[in-house]
Amino acid sequence: MTIQEFPLAWRWTQSSHAVLPPEVLARIVPLSPSEAARVQTSASVEQASVISCSADDSADVRSWLRRVQPDERASVYVSWSEDLAVETSWGIFIEY
Repeated sequence: MTIQEFPLAWRWTQSSHAVLPPEVLARIVPLSPSEAARVQTSASVEQASVISCSADDSADVRSWLRRVQPDERASVYVSWSEDLAVETSWGIFIEY
């Protein structure tokens, strides 16, 4: 599946939300439903602790996220449900 076929692509392709540059969209990789289910199950089982940040300023949140994981090349999975998830870099997650 391409990012354009991903059911939630409108979050990054419609001007009502955000239009990400093509080179950024290319680095957001949709997972198959079975991969998305595995990610969600693994996250539920392996979650050892929860950390949180509360801020009104997005720059503060970005700064906090950079302290949580300084390596912006690290992979991160973003999951919405058992069958909807993507993989991207920590840097893209922080920025967008």
